[in-house]
Amino acid sequence: MAFHVCHRITFPKNVISIQECPINSSLIAFQSNSNVVYLLNSKTMKEIAWIDSHKSSIVSSCWENDNIFISFEDGALLHYIMTAKNSEIFAFMKTPVHNLCFYKNKLYGVIPSPTKSSIIQINSISKQPPIFTTKEMITSMVISNDCIVISLRKSLITLNLQGKVLNKYSFDKNPLTLVAQCCNFERKYVHPYSHIKETNIVSAFSTSGDVYFIEVINHSQLRFMKKCTLSNQFIQSIAIDPYSSSWDRLNFCVAFGNKCLSCSTSTFDTEEVITTENPPIISLLFTTKSRLYISSHSGEVIVGEWVEN
Repeated sequence: MAFHVCHRITFPKNVISIQECPINSSLIAFQSNSNVVYLLNSKTMKEIAWIDSHKSSIVSSCWENDNIFISFEDGALLHYIMTAKNSEIFAFMKTPVHNLCFYKNKLYGVIPSPTKSSIIQINSISKQPPIFTTKEMITSMVISNDCIVISLRKSLITLNLQGKVLNKYSFDKNPLTLVAQCCNFERKYVHPYSHIKETNIVSAFSTSGDVYFIEVINHSQLRFMKKCTLSNQFIQSIAIDPYSSSWDRLNFCVAFGNKCLSCSTSTFDTEEVITTENPPIISLLFTTKSRLYISSHSGEVIVGEWVEN
């Protein structure tokens, strides 16, 4: 199999995040120090629409179905409905909200400060007290299987959806960054028409090259399924192939500097996918269409897929 580049798109500024909406195969992309969110057709990479109604830099975004939620540097929170193509500012916070997550009709986010970090839950325009506060810096947050998972400087913590601490896992090495993704694992020894099992995988990677693949069980605990150390370099981003068949055959890509490498938990052998001309790579996205999206500091987004040699 060889990696074939399908598209190269250049944006005015660095694209720091690309997200996929599997419902309609759309993509959302936003840039650093910019107020513009691009909505793209994942097949043609043409713009469907863009959001630039609020004049402040974007901090974080997430979406569910055709609802997009965006937080801005000035504390504003915006809700955009794709089908109606209209947006509204529904809340203003004193500080910007990071790590937006939408889960079971509720919006969650992290508010950092020099002395503490807080997790908030936003249901409406009304301000609500934090559901969890810590004196440490929350570096990332994901929600999986009715459980909030956060990374601190040298630990991972699980909380319920109300903010109660359930478990804590300590690490000796550098801070971990969390990414959640759903894979379709094959379920063995069942009816042939019911062989697909959706599994939510939390991947955690560190600045020292360690990668952990984790499953949230019993709505409270982390089960560490796989671990590998790929190098001593800083891992910038990770993306898992959603069609990986099992924990023992997880296919994923990681970004080191200006290189993107592919790897599998079956061997942990790495293979270079592509090297960008303008280092470093900022983010990776592996979509349900088996395409890999690579954004670099040049503002370029490379789109590719694996084809037979």
